[in-house]
Amino acid sequence: MKNFKKTILFLLTILLTTPIAHSSELSAYVEATLRKPLNLVVGPATQVVDFEMDGKTYVIVIADLSFNKNITPFNTKKKKLNRTSEKEITQAVKNTFIKLQNTKYKTKNEIVIIIFDKKLFGRTDNKTLRKFIFKGEFNKGRLVRVSRLE
Repeated sequence: MKNFKKTILFLLTILLTTPIAHSSELSAYVEATLRKPLNLVVGPATQVVDFEMDGKTYVIVIADLSFNKNITPFNTKKKKLNRTSEKEITQAVKNTFIKLQNTKYKTKNEIVIIIFDKKLFGRTDNKTLRKFIFKGEFNKGRLVRVSRLE
């Protein structure tokens, strides 16, 4: 577990300092399926990376989860932005796992999707970092279970 946390921190450091788009086809697919339901911004504002460790596949998504359809990027200071709700995030991730059943990634036993809210990175006030960890379990190419780990 200690090694896992070090790996995650290392990857987060890389993601926050370099504008990489995707590390592989899987991360590109996950970002594409999450983009519309979570209103993710295309480009360096949303960063997705995936890696394998201990027989599991991890996908890390760092994105700004604030949105308001009536506000243009130029007048965001005037109004408070809404946060994407946990229910919306959970539903979007479940749909992503369902769509992964129909791809070549269904042969993986477990895929873990970790979502970090980029808007709260580097804050010093009492706001906590929003993170969502979901695990999808596959058996013989079929999605068996989607569970939220944290």
